[in-house]
Amino acid sequence: MNLFSESPLVGFIVLDIVIVVLLYSAAYVGYLAILRHPRNWRPIPAWEKVLVTLSLILNVVFCSASATGVDFPALVASGIFLVFLLLIIGAPAFALNQGAPIQWEVLARHSDRLVLGLLPVVIITGYWLASIKLNALFGIAIFIELLWLLRLHRANQFRIQQPLNEHSLAVLQTQAGDNLEVFIRKHRIRELVRYDDEIHWMGCSKHSPPCPINYYVNKLGLNTPPCCLEHLKDLCFAIDQLLMDMAIPHWIDGGTLLGAVREDGHFLAWEDDIDISFMLEDSISRDAFVSELTFKLTQHGYMVRNPGEYKPIYIYYTPPTRWLYGLEQHRYRSEIRVDLVGNRVVKSYGQKVMERSLLKGAMSQTESGRYGVPVEMIMPTREIELLGKMVSCPRDSDAYLRTLYGNYTEVDYTYVDKEVAHTRRNVDEADDA
Repeated sequence: MNLFSESPLVGFIVLDIVIVVLLYSAAYVGYLAILRHPRNWRPIPAWEKVLVTLSLILNVVFCSASATGVDFPALVASGIFLVFLLLIIGAPAFALNQGAPIQWEVLARHSDRLVLGLLPVVIITGYWLASIKLNALFGIAIFIELLWLLRLHRANQFRIQQPLNEHSLAVLQTQAGDNLEVFIRKHRIRELVRYDDEIHWMGCSKHSPPCPINYYVNKLGLNTPPCCLEHLKDLCFAIDQLLMDMAIPHWIDGGTLLGAVREDGHFLAWEDDIDISFMLEDSISRDAFVSELTFKLTQHGYMVRNPGEYKPIYIYYTPPTRWLYGLEQHRYRSEIRVDLVGNRVVKSYGQKVMERSLLKGAMSQTESGRYGVPVEMIMPTREIELLGKMVSCPRDSDAYLRTLYGNYTEVDYTYVDKEVAHTRRNVDEADDA
């Protein structure tokens, strides 16, 4: 008799747990998806904010609903827990925004410790409130976070020790001031190690998380680590060769072109991504191009994300993954990637222009509301040396760079915080002399 009377109750408990797991998983995936916006210095669209907010409210409402009404302690506990946890998860993305409050950086820097610190809190709270649904929420959320930390720990074993060159060491010493050890501890630069009284870098590899170069370069004013520069080079050359094989006109763009021209065929010392533009003929659809590109790059071990028709195609050095469809990429404090920007030749105000959807520098606005430069500034492309290899570049690189950056011969630390940029300038000028 007891078995039959308890079976429906057990069934309802299992159903509640399953619903909680599904609700939180949906909210987690949705939240990871919106992190791509602050990760790329873009505002989050209102409709995405609304969807994620509603999913969180649904989690809280379900966990606090009971047969007798609203369980207010569970409502408060679940709400505070979700807000705090999502602040920790999102901090690495939000901290990279220009002018972001220091609180984001503190959360990002100590996110692993904060997650582990939640463990005793949720155990005590769950025991005290004795709510099955609340405990299920705590359980699935902490399980996902511990799994994330475990995967990071295992992947970090694939890091490779590398020396830092003299210029990188000089910049590091300059930014650190009088006490390098304090600087390393303060900013939790885990990749720096001492070996035989020399400073080495525990470099990222294909199977480890990328070094947090956006934080180290943009916020601390350090040079891009040697491992990341090597991966950026490999990615750049692979895409250049692939586009050549596909007979797609293309050229290095932005900071990548700036480095090749001004730095005598090298990357900028603070490079954090690769910029490549391509041109599609009217007879070639973007969807067909992206489909073929994705297929071939996936075979080469790169991950591709296509946000939409009028946005760049993002190509990551990270291997393709089915785990949450690669959305956890946004939890890293950096991305080793290529921004592949599409262009088409159009006629605007009686002139043929190379048109794109994204504004950069002083590009002129076209009749369609997009942006472009005269076709003859780009086509036909020519070649320029970059890190010992000849790659495609605009026909008139000087005029093109002046359109993007004005007087590009003067060093301007774009996207680097002003204070640390000022500190490193003397080192860079001494090295150039």
